[in-house]
Amino acid sequence: MRRFAFLAAVFVFSGAAHAQVSDDVVKIGVLTDLSGPAATATGPGSVAAAQMAAEDFGGKVLGKPITVISADHQIKPDVAAGIARQWYDVDKVDLIVDVPVSAVGLAVQQVANDRKKLFITHSTGTADFHGKFCSPYTMQWVFDTHALAVGTAHEVVKRGGDSWFFLTADYAFGHSLERDATAVIVQNGGKVIGSVAHPFSRRKHPRPKSSGWPAGRLTTSTQSSLAANSAFSSAASKWPDFLS
Repeated sequence: MRRFAFLAAVFVFSGAAHAQVSDDVVKIGVLTDLSGPAATATGPGSVAAAQMAAEDFGGKVLGKPITVISADHQIKPDVAAGIARQWYDVDKVDLIVDVPVSAVGLAVQQVANDRKKLFITHSTGTADFHGKFCSPYTMQWVFDTHALAVGTAHEVVKRGGDSWFFLTADYAFGHSLERDATAVIVQNGGKVIGSVAHPFSRRKHPRPKSSGWPAGRLTTSTQSSLAANSAFSSAASKWPDFLS
């Protein structure tokens, strides 16, 4: 999918009669997570896919060579926005792609909008990209939270699952999914009993060498699960009817 998204980006350039290529090079920046929890699904794989796609396209577009560069945004919106400004303003980057994690992607979209530069996100899911933060310079090449809500919440309610409690990851994607799913649930006659947010960890830990967990060492998924469990336990007393 990442490879096809990159090819779509190249077609955007080749199909635009008014396309402006800076510095006689089509420079595309893969801004991704190279060190955190999103690195497995994106990270080095996204960089490799972009390079392969450029090769598939012959290494040129509009008669100009394609150059692929990359950087690690560390799942920090401020870091990502700083890199985007550097790339657009100084390094002559024509297009930024990837950018996993919705909160980070939205920060980069704002920079792209300010600079009137192209940005294609294919690792984020909040519907806000084409909703309240819609930009004429951004393409979202992925599912979104509205699609997830319609495809899942609608069917669950229709089959009798009409009472919901949300354990929401505390960042843009989580809140967008809760919002969109809630709208679908209520529209179809269901109800949301309540919700509680749990933190999204930015840390990525190495896997243990043995089956036992080292003291004080938890994987990101375990951290998130424990945080969600703790959040649910603290909220459970407020919803006795839901839990009974």
